[in-house]
Amino acid sequence: MKILITTSSFGKYDRVSLDKLHSAGLEIIVNPFGHTLSEEEALELYTPDIEGVIAGVENITEAVIRKAKSLKVISRCGIGLDNIDANAAKLRNIKVLNTPKPVIDAVAELTLCFILCCLRNVTTADNNMHRGTWDKPTGLLLKGKTLGIVGLGNIGKRVVELTSAFKLRFLAYDKKKDAAFAKKYKVIFKDLETLLSEADIVSLHLPLTEETKHLLNTGNLSLMKPSAFLVNTSRAQIIDGNALTSVLTQKKIAGAALDVFEKEPYAGPLTELSNVILTPHIGSYAKEARIEMELQAADNLIKALLGHER
Repeated sequence: MKILITTSSFGKYDRVSLDKLHSAGLEIIVNPFGHTLSEEEALELYTPDIEGVIAGVENITEAVIRKAKSLKVISRCGIGLDNIDANAAKLRNIKVLNTPKPVIDAVAELTLCFILCCLRNVTTADNNMHRGTWDKPTGLLLKGKTLGIVGLGNIGKRVVELTSAFKLRFLAYDKKKDAAFAKKYKVIFKDLETLLSEADIVSLHLPLTEETKHLLNTGNLSLMKPSAFLVNTSRAQIIDGNALTSVLTQKKIAGAALDVFEKEPYAGPLTELSNVILTPHIGSYAKEARIEMELQAADNLIKALLGHER
């Protein structure tokens, strides 16, 4: 039984997941390109005899699924499933699985890192030092600020937990309201427009759906305070990219920190701006999280293909 692993870093930190797959009697094909697959590269690797895939963030389109005639399982190494053509998979009765839990701490901690770096001008100070300039940019305390969480799911809740020691005022926008969690951490649910207008930091933690695509746009980004920061560690398409570039270029908000981009690798106009922190989609790239994600992805694939875990 032949399987494909498309994540280029799979097994980099620990081979236990690869060993599990080998022990299950699976023949493994790995991504030879060393980067996220383009559709053309995916079409090359998703051959008709592939029965299972441990997938990364590559777009698994209808054409790719059609090419892989024997495909039974897509085990996503990560949380998001928006890169997979759900309808095409459903029509073929392909099981689609993911690994949401290991990502929670990794993404939440990166979010906290972004918030602190924005407020304290850490990247500006670091860049100055590397250029030989001894300059001390004055920042802001996180203590006492208003943090707006757009999407109070597992990661959004973990961000609240991590930042609760800073005595923040928490606002949240989510259609599902966890009243018990909100009561415990004194989270106030608001409509999106009110949250954007009142928050000092807005942090996005939503899945990408038709409903959430460009949820933040020219109209409502203009509601944010000129002193506010926007953090996105979820999905790029939740923000209208042109609108975000415009407000950052015109300094209508203080800045942003972004880990996700509509087109990756990203090399667009935001790289020219000093008021935005950019990282190359590293939300899950904590060693412990990657190892656990790979273990779960391997277990999911083995169980779905063979009907048991190893």
